Amino acid sequence: MFKKFFSFLSKRSLFEEALEESEKMFDLAIKTFNEGNDVLFFDHAINNDIYSVDKEINRREVKVRRLILEHIALNPQEDLVASLMLLTTISNIERIGDYSKNIFELKQKLQKPVNSYPFYKEAIFLYKETLNYLNNSREVIRQNDEAKAKDFIEKMYLLKTKCEENIDKLITAGGEPSFIVVFTLYFRYLKRVVSHLINILTTITNPFELVDFYKKP
Repeated sequence: MFKKFFSFLSKRSLFEEALEESEKMFDLAIKTFNEGNDVLFFDHAINNDIYSVDKEINRREVKVRRLILEHIALNPQEDLVASLMLLTTISNIERIGDYSKNIFELKQKLQKPVNSYPFYKEAIFLYKETLNYLNNSREVIRQNDEAKAKDFIEKMYLLKTKCEENIDKLITAGGEPSFIVVFTLYFRYLKRVVSHLINILTTITNPFELVDFYKKP
C-alpha cells in the first residue's frame, strides 16, 4: 500500500510537494520531541521556540490538506486511498508534535532538579529508546520496509507496556505531589508519542481500512 503511495507521489507535482511537507513535519516533530526532553531532563537551552515550531507543524499540516484537496479536485477518480493515507499520516505526525510540546511544559511543574526524583533513570531510558525509533522510522518509511516496520511495531508496543507499568507504580509510590503528577503525565505523553508512531508505521504493514490498528504482539 505505502509503496504504491510513494510511486505515484514521484509522478505528480502536487503530491511531490505534499510529501515534502509531510517529511518536514516529521522532522520538526522529532526535533520538538528531542528538545522537549532535553529541557526536561538535562536543562539544555534550545535554539528554537517550541511553540513557534508547533505552529509551523500545524501550518504544514494545513498545507498538505490543501494540496491533497487540490489533487482530488483535479483527479477525482485517481489515488483516493493514497490521499487518505497521507492525511492519516500527517494527523499522527501533528499529534507527536503536540505531545512533545506537552513534555516540554512539564519542566515548570517540578519543584527541584528532575534527576533527584525516582523514575528519572527509567524515564531517560524510555525517552532515548523512543527517540531512536523516531529517527530510524524515517528510512523505514522511505524504503517501505514492511519487515522492519513490523519489527518496530512489536518492540514499540513493549515501550508502551513499560510506560503503563511505570504509571501503575507511581499510583502507589507516594512522595511529593508534583513529582507524582509530572512523571505520570510524562509516561502518559511518551506512550502517546509511541502510539502515534506505531500508527504511522501501520501505513506500511496494513491495508488502508486497518491503518491505525495493530494487534498486540
